[in-house]
Amino acid sequence: MNRDELRRQLMRNEGFRSCAYQDSAGYWTIGYGRNIDRRGGGITEAEAGILLDNDIDRVLHQLDAYLPWWKAGRDED
Repeated sequence: MNRDELRRQLMRNEGFRSCAYQDSAGYWTIGYGRNIDRRGGGITEAEAGILLDNDIDRVLHQLDAYLPWWKAGRDED
C-alpha cells in the first residue's frame, strides 16, 4: 500500500474532529484519530511549534481584518 492511499483510508475511516474527544477506548483524541492522551499519545515539540505558529498567524490575520490600524504600532517583520 502506498502512503497516499493509506492516508486517504485513515482520513475516511477515522473522520476529522477539530476538538478533542474520547475515543471508544476512552483516550483523548483529535484530528484524524490522533491520540493526545498521556496514556498513549501526545504531540512532539515540533508539532507544538506548528500549532503555535498557526495560532499566531490566525490572530495576526484577525487583527489585519478587524483592526487594520494595529500595524502602525508594531515593527514590521
